[in-house]
Amino acid sequence: MKLGRLGRTLWIMLCSVNRMNSLAFFFLKPPTKHVLRFSIDRIDDQIVLLLRKRIELAKRTRHVKDTIEDPVRERQIVTRLSQKKMLRNEFLQQLYPVIFNETKYLQTRSAIEEA
Repeated sequence: MKLGRLGRTLWIMLCSVNRMNSLAFFFLKPPTKHVLRFSIDRIDDQIVLLLRKRIELAKRTRHVKDTIEDPVRERQIVTRLSQKKMLRNEFLQQLYPVIFNETKYLQTRSAIEEA
């Protein structure tokens, strides 16, 4: 059974709204490599957009705190996310320092540009 254009479109729509646990998922042929990669690309786009929003908010916090460095807050964030058990703790401990460092770099650069 070939999915055809309509079937692929339906599959992409299901993936994009994150309904993979719905019954409709089981009635469709397994997705092709292309469809899976397309879905991954859309998720990557969302991740980058959310990171950008996070950075913009963090840059604004620079105006309401005494220092850019806040290791206590950084530990709180990683701990809170680790407790959700959605990703491996080791992964979060590697990922978030990268995010924090980029945010601090941009906060510092923004402060210099404003001076």
